[in-house]
Amino acid sequence: QITYNWVITSLFALLSTLTIASLYYEKDLVGTVFALRKDAISEREWLIAMVVPASTTVTAAVAPLIGHFITKSARVPGWVRFIWRQIEGLTLLVLLGVWAWVILMYTGVDGVVNGVSNI
Repeated sequence: QITYNWVITSLFALLSTLTIASLYYEKDLVGTVFALRKDAISEREWLIAMVVPASTTVTAAVAPLIGHFITKSARVPGWVRFIWRQIEGLTLLVLLGVWAWVILMYTGVDGVVNGVSNI
């Protein structure tokens, strides 16, 4: 069942990656991003905004494959399967923490991303 969680996470992260990439490459055409001038968002913030969903997409795509080959292989000892499940759970926990940090740092009244309801 954890594979379905990875698939949903991968789709969410891929959609986020494509959205951020689209915003980044169209910022020069539009002149504003999220009702801000294009200069208001630093290159470091753009880099963070692109790296987090892209790394989540790659991790969420690779983890089920590794899990499948580890759990289905007869040559892998049982303790390796147990350790993989622990690593998989910790990876999901780290991703949850990273996304929570992104939401707390870049949204809200003082954040880069704010909407009409946050002003």
